[in-house]
Amino acid sequence: MKRLLLCVLLAAPWVATAQEFAALSTSERLVYLMYGLIGFFGALAVLVFVWGFVMYLVRLGTVQRDDGIKIMEWGVGLVLTVLVLVGIFRFVAWIIG
Repeated sequence: MKRLLLCVLLAAPWVATAQEFAALSTSERLVYLMYGLIGFFGALAVLVFVWGFVMYLVRLGTVQRDDGIKIMEWGVGLVLTVLVLVGIFRFVAWIIG
C-alpha cells in the first residue's frame, strides 16, 4: 500500500501537466522536451564532475588521483557543452520569437 501511495505521489506532477502538454503545438512540445533534455544532461554533467572530484579527494595521496582529474576534466567539458547548447537554444528561440 505504501508503494502504491509513493507511486501516485511521484506521478502526480506528470498527470497535472499532461493536459497542459497536450494543448501545446508541435513546436512548443519540442521546446518543452528540449529544455527537459538539456536539464537532464546538465545534471548528468555536474554529477560527472562531482564524481571526479570525489575520486580525486579519495585518492589524494596515491598515483591514481590522475583518474579523478581526468573525470573532472570531462565533467567541465560536459558542463561547458551544456551551457553552450542552452545559449544556442535560447538564441534560436529568441530569433524565432
